[in-house]
Amino acid sequence: MDVQIWADVSVAVQTVLGATKAVTGVTKGADTIILCVGHGLQEGAPVFLRIRGIGALDYAVGIVDDPTVDGFKLRGVDSTGFRGALADGSTLQLITFGAEAETLQEITPSGGEAPDVNINTIHPRPDHSVPGKPSPIVYSFGSLWVPTDPALLALKAAAMKRSSCAVRFTWADGTTLLFAGMPSASMAPGGASGQPVTTPIKINVRGPLATIAGEGA
Repeated sequence: MDVQIWADVSVAVQTVLGATKAVTGVTKGADTIILCVGHGLQEGAPVFLRIRGIGALDYAVGIVDDPTVDGFKLRGVDSTGFRGALADGSTLQLITFGAEAETLQEITPSGGEAPDVNINTIHPRPDHSVPGKPSPIVYSFGSLWVPTDPALLALKAAAMKRSSCAVRFTWADGTTLLFAGMPSASMAPGGASGQPVTTPIKINVRGPLATIAGEGA
């Protein structure tokens, strides 16, 4: 078993989204198949999806795998069990990860847990609980305050427009995590006497977390 370490991790932030292209079909499963007529995307291209009718796939970020003229596998996203059917208005866009972060220090996820829902009746049977709806996932980052850092600037720009932004983590062995979310990045400096000036970053995740195993996994 390979254990990942928070060291030598590349964190890239979306700077550009390409032209919107219509998604005409989705096949759900361990391999998520996306149909998009004449998409023109190359193997390994990162894409951002807005999928109407399949809520769990909306705001997904994944990698183009095994492309054909009119479709491809969406690497990193297992859509097994996703409910719903594709509706008109679904789209995809090519992502340019044009900003590399050089200032991040701490990364803390929260949410994703399902609260207990108590089930009780007046009848002679034990009460019990079941998992409810999972809470939203939020990533909180501690960052050095470097006003010229391109990734911080990209996150701040998305925050000011209240728009979603794709993020990519890549470990040394190639293991990759991709997701989209709405960032909060005030760039307000803080810290303690004699310590580096820092600033908080937060990203409220939308859509699934896409994980791609590295070479040694």
